[in-house]
Amino acid sequence: MRRMARKCGFLFPLSLAVLITACASGTSLHDDAEKKRILENVETVLRSKHDLLHFHITYAQYDEAIHDIASGEYRAALRDEIVFGYNDESYTREDMAGMTVEEYERHKEFMLRMMRHVGLDKVRTVVKISDVYEGDRPDQAVVYALESKTLQDRPMTTTTLKYSLEKRDGQWLVTNVERDKLTHGPDDTAEEIEDGIKGLQYQRHGGEAVRYSTVIELAGAEE
Repeated sequence: MRRMARKCGFLFPLSLAVLITACASGTSLHDDAEKKRILENVETVLRSKHDLLHFHITYAQYDEAIHDIASGEYRAALRDEIVFGYNDESYTREDMAGMTVEEYERHKEFMLRMMRHVGLDKVRTVVKISDVYEGDRPDQAVVYALESKTLQDRPMTTTTLKYSLEKRDGQWLVTNVERDKLTHGPDDTAEEIEDGIKGLQYQRHGGEAVRYSTVIELAGAEE
């Protein structure tokens, strides 16, 4: 019995210390202002990437938009990600960062012309964004998203995303994005599409289905 009492006596101060640390950090996901900031940062990162891929903004504008809301390691990890390519050449974010205005405009003109030619300028992108979920620590949070692309009401792709954030020096930063993507075939039935979407990752948190609270539509290549 004494041994159990000593064990319990040790756990109580530890739990109290965790509680004090959480309070001292000023982080509370029950705070509507905190949740609003988190969701705004996730939406900005999401929209900025979409705008970069669709040539609405330059890389410099993209980097400026996310610089203060995405961690340095997150931005560095994406430098080698391919943004676009043609004629057996591919261009990463690093390449875009080093382009002159003339080079960027030349690539943009070619890519937009190619998108129009194959009809991809008419793709509709709708994204559902989840509530804010607690992370592993009091200074961490998670937000989920489900992106659907359609062309003439025909499903093209569905992508699920998991945004991880961490509070550093009073600011919520996106530190990582994980994704799972499904491309729908032209002959897929509605049932096959639905079953495929159900099999994607990042749609559950803590054993429960993710709740989506916001729906946004992203501009196409010509908008």
